[in-house]
Amino acid sequence: ASFLSSEVRLDQGDSDALDRLAERLGPTAEPNLRLVLEGLQLSSRWVRGDVDGVMAAFPAMEEALSGVGSAYIQHVALVGRANVCAIVGDVAGARWRLAEASELSPTTPAGDRPVDIAIALAQLRLAEGDADAAAVVVREAIASHGLDQGMARRMWRQNLGLSYVLVAETR
Repeated sequence: ASFLSSEVRLDQGDSDALDRLAERLGPTAEPNLRLVLEGLQLSSRWVRGDVDGVMAAFPAMEEALSGVGSAYIQHVALVGRANVCAIVGDVAGARWRLAEASELSPTTPAGDRPVDIAIALAQLRLAEGDADAAAVVVREAIASHGLDQGMARRMWRQNLGLSYVLVAETR
């Protein structure tokens, strides 16, 4: 419960809660949880504006992730890093991370791409300078998943600019 509470508090701007949790659990956490905590600490640093520090931490994090047995943890981490790379304009970095995340990603029962992959793809299309293609990706994801359902709702809220700016009917 502490983990989820800290993640919600990060979304509300309280990055210190995540740092306290990582300090408390990190030293004794099993390897997969330790990587999750390190990823959340990178999110905390991102929220604080430490863009260069987050980017510099990617190689070590990716090396550590290569030994993780959980495809889900690898998927989430790769999607997050693909988003960050696209946002800072590292198109090549975003592209290969998104490709790897997509390989690990489950599709929905209807065969649609998950919302997190769609958001990362839209960010990549924007980084490539193709706002029209990004809007198509966002529209398709909204049609498949909606904006206000389950886990997708949280992802859309964290990336509100994508739907708000690219898809006029969502305003």
